[in-house]
Amino acid sequence: GEETARGIARERERRGPYTSLVDFLRRTPATLKRPAVENLVWVGAFEGLGLTRRELLWQAGLWLGPESDPRRTGGRDDHPQQELPLEDPHADRAFRNIDDGDRMVAEYRMLRFSTDLHPLSLLWDRLPRDTVPSERLPHLPQRSRVRVAGVVTARQRPSTAKGYVFVLMEDMYGQINVILKPGIYERYRSVVRLEPFLLVAGELRKDGASLNVVAREVIALREGAPVRSGTRPGPRPGAEAESAASPHPGAPEGAPDPPDPFRYLTALRQHSPDAKSWG
Repeated sequence: GEETARGIARERERRGPYTSLVDFLRRTPATLKRPAVENLVWVGAFEGLGLTRRELLWQAGLWLGPESDPRRTGGRDDHPQQELPLEDPHADRAFRNIDDGDRMVAEYRMLRFSTDLHPLSLLWDRLPRDTVPSERLPHLPQRSRVRVAGVVTARQRPSTAKGYVFVLMEDMYGQINVILKPGIYERYRSVVRLEPFLLVAGELRKDGASLNVVAREVIALREGAPVRSGTRPGPRPGAEAESAASPHPGAPEGAPDPPDPFRYLTALRQHSPDAKSWG
């Protein structure tokens, strides 16, 4: 809630930054229950404490206990008390951090956006070789054959557009305008109307500063989608060092391959950004 959030900020301004999760729990009101504390952990509110999110969740469980146990308040009574320097011997147990995919899913679940990851950033190497990022479109010739991918942010079918449909997508670098002619829209109607992540093949049309991709094919990006064949064999730009070992850095010989990044789309489909639709 907004009032509790303001109270947390006021306490931080009055007595300085929170130095640990325990310090945060001692200085904030008991109305901030364990689920809310765990949500703050999941979205990275305690990243500056030097602990992984799993370690912070472990500590939240130690100090607050299960919500189903009414006898445990975790020391979160709203009254002054003498603070004793007591430590829990299990508080410093180490846990590995969550990977980028799980972190992105957690942030989308809470916030409907990620603070530093775009849904396509983990998938780009698995898209077809000819997929073009939005930042390259201005530099391509008129009527170039292109393939673009993105998160759908808006769909529009104006009554005056004679059956044409306009879809606005977003990749890691910016926005992409897609135009679907009536016949193409009818062919891919369910994909265009329902899918949050799209791969579109079409022709680039340039009119001054206006850039549009006139679609000829639309594919839903989802786990199991037929887009893996012909994908880029190498790492994404700037990630050469990450491929120094096989199957992934630090992995022993015979270790399983890293998880398929497309699997995160299944969870993101439930918490994808809201798309505005008209017509």
